[in-house]
Amino acid sequence: MPDWTKVRVLIGVLFPLFLVAMRLAGEEQPKVLRQFKNSSLVQLSPDGTFILTSSMRRAKCAEGKNSCGSEVLTVYERASGKSVGELSAAGSPVYGIPNRFLTPEFVDRGKVRTIESSWNDQRKSLDYTRTIWDPASKTEQRSSVAFSEGFSYQCPVDNQRLLGLGPLIVQNGRGDFAPDGPPLARIERGDDKRPLQLVVPGGPVATIATLNRVSFGQFKCDVWRSENTYLLQEAPPRRSLEDRFGKSLTWFSIEAGAPPRPCHAFEGLGIRGYAISPDQSRIAVVTRASISANDPIILTVLDLKTCAELNHFELEFPEKPQTRAPLLAPSKPYPDNVPFPDQFASSVAISPDNKTVAVAYGIAKGISGLAFFGVYSMSDGHRMATLKGDTFTPNLYEIFVLDIYSARGAPLDGAIQFSADSKSLFTSSRNLRQWDVSGLR
Repeated sequence: MPDWTKVRVLIGVLFPLFLVAMRLAGEEQPKVLRQFKNSSLVQLSPDGTFILTSSMRRAKCAEGKNSCGSEVLTVYERASGKSVGELSAAGSPVYGIPNRFLTPEFVDRGKVRTIESSWNDQRKSLDYTRTIWDPASKTEQRSSVAFSEGFSYQCPVDNQRLLGLGPLIVQNGRGDFAPDGPPLARIERGDDKRPLQLVVPGGPVATIATLNRVSFGQFKCDVWRSENTYLLQEAPPRRSLEDRFGKSLTWFSIEAGAPPRPCHAFEGLGIRGYAISPDQSRIAVVTRASISANDPIILTVLDLKTCAELNHFELEFPEKPQTRAPLLAPSKPYPDNVPFPDQFASSVAISPDNKTVAVAYGIAKGISGLAFFGVYSMSDGHRMATLKGDTFTPNLYEIFVLDIYSARGAPLDGAIQFSADSKSLFTSSRNLRQWDVSGLR
């Protein structure tokens, strides 16, 4: 006998998704110039010649199983879309722990620098390998890297130094912090701190600053850096769900002895996403007062050198939150067209000509998660286009066997970035797409 509750949920979501498709079909959408299946954007090369992408592929496990995952980096020519080369991790993955490439980036005329993370089955721990890959010559340079216990690697600073977060400093019962004391079993209030550290593998460790509860997760190394400083947000002690979002931005220098420099505070607003412009002159910050779907979304444009406010706009979003009832269960309404809080403005990008800003976000539509990208004018904040990414909807196997009734998020994975001439926008959801945005006004 089928589970009719699950069947009603599936039927109830089909009609709303059909309406979304019809609405988008009726709008004049920018043209998709190129699409890369099952790939996400890592970075465009500084000269605009190459595209670096990431994808997960099945690989034979170290234990002999066939369901392991291993990340693959691919470099494409932007002009032709042809593959220049692929890089796969050297080790065999294990079930549940895929091989990954940590913060890969272009360096030195098309070469790629990254750190590989792979499982060492003998030591039962992760191995880290610094890799410089030249896709044109098909050559690789690998050297082992050892991280101290508790160090969480985030960004490459140069060929030697690495930036990351040191071991967690947990607040003890007396209200102060004990960096060298025994860790607590759990953090009651979320009042934790972590040192921001600069590391030379096998060499010294320098603590740049101590961050109050890092709220942003993984660093966005390329869009948060300006020369020798990183623009980071911190959140206050967690008292509610809204407190996971930072309230201010601060510059942290990687130069020895340079103190943190406050940039801008957002009174009563939580920072959802931000980016530095490619020419290092502007900062675009997306904020919202709370996780309520009815609160306005604000775009603030700052001058990078002074952090003074240049523009301030309320952004338009066509997806209007509402409540919808399934056709076969009208007495059980559910939220619809509601953004996923942790994915809202998860990536922000500014065009090189400083005329356009793009914002990635995910929307819950029934049991589905839909990826969208809003494109806005930097001069007055008006919405220039809505780009539709990919959708995740649980299939029959996921619903009936895995008990996945609804999407926990949209398939947003990877960076978004404008081309060097500002005429194209690359977006990542399940697939990587290159959009022609040259005609947007």
